[in-house]
Amino acid sequence: MTRYPFRLWVCTLMIVAGTSIVAFGQQASPASQSEPSLTLKNLETAFYGETNEHARYLAYASKADEEGYFAVAALLRAIGRGEEIHAANLGALITKTHAVPAVDLEPTNVRSTPENLESCLAEQKYEKDDMYPQFQKQARSDDMLEAARVFERNMAAEPRHLAWCQQALDNLADFKNKPATFLVCPTCGNTIRPSENAACQVCSTPRNKFESVH
Repeated sequence: MTRYPFRLWVCTLMIVAGTSIVAFGQQASPASQSEPSLTLKNLETAFYGETNEHARYLAYASKADEEGYFAVAALLRAIGRGEEIHAANLGALITKTHAVPAVDLEPTNVRSTPENLESCLAEQKYEKDDMYPQFQKQARSDDMLEAARVFERNMAAEPRHLAWCQQALDNLADFKNKPATFLVCPTCGNTIRPSENAACQVCSTPRNKFESVH
């Protein structure tokens, strides 16, 4: 009679301990540890946006050529190249996290050149004022400083893209039936005209490294 309560106590202790071990195992499961950070999701979102913009702007450039806006076509190809560089920088970071950057292109709705420029303006403004500032802030919160720097650098190139699109839209007659050349920084995607001789204002890449786009 005196040993039964002791055995009962031992069994109870083993059950409680086993329950605690299971609970602890659930808290430390690989699934919960491998949940992607918000910054990784933001990298994927930005990559998706930039790859689609690159494809869209090339389609818009073809339309501008059809309508005789040759300088606008060159501009759109240059900005598209800039977005392609942005996407490559984002994709490299995604790969570092052992994820795979997925290229998922949307159908492009090509309209008239003025309408296409309006679309470009809206996209560049959103990236400059909303998307990249939020993504950069989240990356710093997640202590992913390399991602924060890439978001910041991409964001810094967008105002020039925005300004070129606005200038083209405001002066379409000056962009018609005239060829043009633009230069694109291979590091950050900044876009300038050949008359600008200084190094990149965004990332200090030497001027002689810029790519020429017609």
